[in-house]
Amino acid sequence: MAKINILALGGLDEKQKRLYVLEIDSKIFILDSGVYEPLNSDFGIKHFIPNTEYLKENRDKIKAIFLSSANKMNIGSVGQIVNIKNDVEIYGSETTIDSLDIFFKEDSKEWNKIKFKKGEVKKIAGIDIKGINMPSIMPGTFGYQFKTEDGNIIYLTDYIFDSIIEYDITPMNEISSLQKEKNILLISDVSKVEEKSSLSSKLRIKNLVEKYFLKERRLVFVTYEDEIINFVEILKLAREYKKKVFIKSNILFGLLKIMMSNGDIEEFPIREYSNYRKEEENKSIVILSGTRTKLYREIEIMIDTNNKEDFSFEKKDFVFMTALPQAGNEHIFASVSNKITTVNPTVIKPKLNDKVLFGTTEFDLRNYLSLLKPEHFMPVSSYYTQLSLASEVAIQSGVSSKKIIIGDNGEKFSIENGSYKGMTQKSIPVSSLVLDNLGNDSITNELIDERKILGKNGVVSISFIYDSKNLLITSDIDIQMKGLVISKGKENVIEKIKDFIIESSDSLSEGKTHINKGLPSIKKESSKIFRENFKKVPTIIFNVMDK
Repeated sequence: MAKINILALGGLDEKQKRLYVLEIDSKIFILDSGVYEPLNSDFGIKHFIPNTEYLKENRDKIKAIFLSSANKMNIGSVGQIVNIKNDVEIYGSETTIDSLDIFFKEDSKEWNKIKFKKGEVKKIAGIDIKGINMPSIMPGTFGYQFKTEDGNIIYLTDYIFDSIIEYDITPMNEISSLQKEKNILLISDVSKVEEKSSLSSKLRIKNLVEKYFLKERRLVFVTYEDEIINFVEILKLAREYKKKVFIKSNILFGLLKIMMSNGDIEEFPIREYSNYRKEEENKSIVILSGTRTKLYREIEIMIDTNNKEDFSFEKKDFVFMTALPQAGNEHIFASVSNKITTVNPTVIKPKLNDKVLFGTTEFDLRNYLSLLKPEHFMPVSSYYTQLSLASEVAIQSGVSSKKIIIGDNGEKFSIENGSYKGMTQKSIPVSSLVLDNLGNDSITNELIDERKILGKNGVVSISFIYDSKNLLITSDIDIQMKGLVISKGKENVIEKIKDFIIESSDSLSEGKTHINKGLPSIKKESSKIFRENFKKVPTIIFNVMDK
């Protein structure tokens, strides 16, 4: 009989930074390994990741990582697990595994990556594990089935209960076989459980935008990079109305190419924005995309650097703000909307009743609970209020209230010989660690404290757009200062710093080196310039946006 432990190092009472640890007879299987991106940070913090101390202490028990989708919320801290155990096996769908090279670049080249085919069963550390292809806005989203002596453990996230014809997938494709089996535990995303009905029709934008494709004008779409279903709709319309599509995002361009190559979506002609030509603007579509927390901040930087050769909004544009603001970034959304409006293009924003953010609703959850009939249920990837609502849905669906697992990050729960033992450990460390960039080592608390002290001397934000392919700065350099005043006679200091950054970039480019590698020395020299001219050493934050 199996001894099962389950705990979260991230993803409980929060929707990002997902990392769940499943222990079956002392074998550790990691379910997702994500990040949280802060909306704003005065101290240069770009990513928070789960505390991995527990995994370091149990390094020899780690057998594999299972990734559910090509989404930063699910894969962003994989590099830290590899740092703990460099030969750890990393499993996912073909698209998810291929995406690691898009997000982590050179860092992931030597990782032990293994692809799951749809419905394939693999024996890993003596346990049969199946990849379950799930309906989601992102193709290649997988759930996982772990077969134990006492029944199946099933992990599902980022799913809906609806057919997606663009990906040729229905809820019953692979779930139906599980109806006949004993399912001892369901670990499920409940990120929009407060919504009672299906929202699948409101995830789409075709009916909101198609009439504008008849216009002889440039169409600009502002959309989150994980809403692949919307990009497929745009690409289909572009093909129908004979418009060229230019994508201003290396990550999105790479993801779409991977999905087409793997057969997840149809083949469409897409172009990098570097190939855009103004004389084609009336027959063009430009797509601006990014993560849910950073997209509007990146567009704000794009506007403020004001380099028309790179990108700028035009009066003749139709601009579709299809990336609805989520809680916490409404003020940035309002600021960007205002700045775009000053150019006076036609701006179209979907109404709240027309478009929603993706997530698993009560309707979706209730249907899977009815199909799977799990003995135990653990809701994840949500705030505590939603976890509580999900437990009520589970009880109504036949799960005993005594077999519902609601806890907090760092609390370990156990099922032994098919019987629920409750919480068995509470003291596992879960305070967040910090990354400057994906793939980097985490930043220590001492370094954060040091940044806070430096921040008392002011904060300088330096922003620009960088072409990673050609290793060039392609925009003006925007320098904003907080807590520093330029005195008379010191007006040339800002230009001096800009010139130094450009010279450093050119020098790095000659050595085929990305500017990120040179940022520590650029920061050091910039600090020296500020110290010599202002008698202060401010915290310097670089916002480098990939072209």
